[in-house]
Amino acid sequence: GGQGGSVVTHGAVASFARKEDREADAELQAQALYKVDVAMLTHLGELAQRFMADGEVVLAALEVLVHYAAQGDQRALVDSGALDVIAAAMKQHSKGSGRRGREIQWRGCSLAGRLALRSDALKAELGRRLVVDQVLECFARCPNDRPVQQQAIWAIHYCCSHSATKARLLGKQTASLEGEAPQKRPLVRLLAVLLVSKPQELRLLEQKATAAAKALAAQEAGRLNKPKTPKARAPSAAARPVKPKGRSVTPEQKEEAVRAGICRDLVLPVDMQFMMSQEELKAFLKPPKVKAK
Repeated sequence: GGQGGSVVTHGAVASFARKEDREADAELQAQALYKVDVAMLTHLGELAQRFMADGEVVLAALEVLVHYAAQGDQRALVDSGALDVIAAAMKQHSKGSGRRGREIQWRGCSLAGRLALRSDALKAELGRRLVVDQVLECFARCPNDRPVQQQAIWAIHYCCSHSATKARLLGKQTASLEGEAPQKRPLVRLLAVLLVSKPQELRLLEQKATAAAKALAAQEAGRLNKPKTPKARAPSAAARPVKPKGRSVTPEQKEEAVRAGICRDLVLPVDMQFMMSQEELKAFLKPPKVKAK
């Protein structure tokens, strides 16, 4: 009996030792792959920086980063400085780059959004490396390019789920709403452009909302007052539909119509729609004048 227990004990010890060896081997393998990835991404970044003026080279580098961003080591992305390539490429090819520049802007926004979705650490790093700032500027660079602007919106939305990045872009850490220059608060400027309508746009959207409410009232009135006689027989005079009364549009419906009208071309996430109130955005666009002493 004692000999059998000894055999079992030795077997358990040997199994535990083999498990420790496997874990050590896996850790060594992970460290080796990390070093390889850092070396590869560092070399990629150096090549992209050296040939930054060549749109083909930059686009190829961004394509490699897109594939690596899907399942690659997040530490390697941060430690190699590969994220700097995104901001540098979008800045270098911001104007006068033609179709290739447009592809770089689109790819940079898409890559920033994918990385931000992976972890909070990458969201923070995208903010520190000013990648999200280039995405914000990209929205203004491409005023008539809806696909690029939509990619920029998604990337900004994902990056701003990081509290520090959101606070920096909104400017809440530095000054009050009226006391900050517009160029120092790019996210507020973007929200104001998207969500604050001009007076003529507001009137048009109000008219559309009122017309839709009246059409709905007419439809409901026609359904409720529909004669119950067979279709073959003509309706009696008593069965005439009641004339619908005009419905007043509440302020909430009016604001919702404005937001829906602005977002008819761009899909704007709800978090961004209600990140700031209309009053705050209007105050940002038209700060109160300070009288000179």
